[in-house]
Amino acid sequence: MLWRLFKTAIFSIVAPGTVGVLGPQWVRNGAMELALVVRVLGLAWFLIGVAIYLWCAWDFAVKGLGTPAPSDAPCSLVVKGLYRYTRNPMYLGVSSMILGQAIYYGSFSIVVYLLAIVLGFNLFVRFYEEPTLCRLFGEQYDEYCRKVPRWLLRVASRDLGALVLLALGVFLVHTLTNGPYGFHRDGLLTMSITRNLPGRGRSSPKHFRYYG
Repeated sequence: MLWRLFKTAIFSIVAPGTVGVLGPQWVRNGAMELALVVRVLGLAWFLIGVAIYLWCAWDFAVKGLGTPAPSDAPCSLVVKGLYRYTRNPMYLGVSSMILGQAIYYGSFSIVVYLLAIVLGFNLFVRFYEEPTLCRLFGEQYDEYCRKVPRWLLRVASRDLGALVLLALGVFLVHTLTNGPYGFHRDGLLTMSITRNLPGRGRSSPKHFRYYG
């Protein structure tokens, strides 16, 4: 078991570590000045993704008697833990790590990188992992697929659930960085609103500051 955990750790550093950490750091074009609450949100999202991946990697090593590496896959089909809710929580964990960094840095380039990574995940799952698991586990895997969705939402033909999650992530990053709410340094959130001033027929902006 210790040897499996060691191999899992090495693979995790090389593969998910590169895709989920080094990749976003490489593509990001600087960092915006964001409020502390936004930084905390991004960091929390990143850590949730790390926790999801580590939980799945542990289940692979302990329950599946294998590692996340395709060349040393589990000998038993893992259907417990997070795999009760989605067939690919590990990929969702890595995606959450990337999205957390996009929020933390306010980086749209990381969001674009995330879209490319999720597309790659989806293609790999559909055209390699699923046929391979079906061949290895047969009816057991077919039954599992009938009960548990590929991602988070069960759809008829395409993974619209994953696309919806990505769209929400893009919208969140865009809103926090370029929308009607401007997040600035020192924990200040400045919100511009308009109101009609007495005796004037036009609106004038008024600023409120909230200290976080």
